[in-house]
Amino acid sequence: MDKTMLFKNRWVWFGLGLLWGAALVFAGSVFFLRGNLIAETECPLPWEKAVEEFPRQVIKQPGWTVRTVPCGLPAPENGSRIAVFEICSRKYAGMILKDPDSRKTAAVLPCQFAIYERGGKTWIARLNAPVFMRLLGGTPAEVFSAGVTPEQQSMLRGLFKAEP
Repeated sequence: MDKTMLFKNRWVWFGLGLLWGAALVFAGSVFFLRGNLIAETECPLPWEKAVEEFPRQVIKQPGWTVRTVPCGLPAPENGSRIAVFEICSRKYAGMILKDPDSRKTAAVLPCQFAIYERGGKTWIARLNAPVFMRLLGGTPAEVFSAGVTPEQQSMLRGLFKAEP
C-alpha cells in the first residue's frame, strides 16, 4: 500500500470514529433528558393535604405568588386527581426577562408544579429547571441556580415536613 492510500484510509477511519462518537453523545443526551427533564418526587402527604399545603409553602418565600391552574386535560383514569399550580417570583422573572436574549424563557415562566395521584400515592412533578436552564445558559442559568432553585427546594422541604 502506498503512503497516499494509507493517509486516506486514516482519514476515513477518523471520520467514522467522529460520527460514531457524535451519535453516542446524541443518544446519551436524549436518554438523559428523557429521564431528567421532568423531576418527579413522591410526596408523603395525602393528595388533599398536599394540595392544601403547597400554596402555604410557596407564599412563605418572600415575593412568590401561587395560583391554581384549571386543567383542561381529561380527568386521569381510576378517579385519581391532579392539581396544577403556577408559581412566580416577579423579582426573578424580572431579572431574566430584562435580558433580551433570555426572553424566550417566558414560555416556561411562571413555573408549574403538578400534584397528582398515581398508584395510590401522591406525586409532585415539575420541570427540572436547573437542567433545563443550564442547557439554555446565560442569565436564566444564573438566576435559577442562585435564587429560584434554592427557594423552590425550601418550598418542597416545607411541604414534606407538614403534618399529614
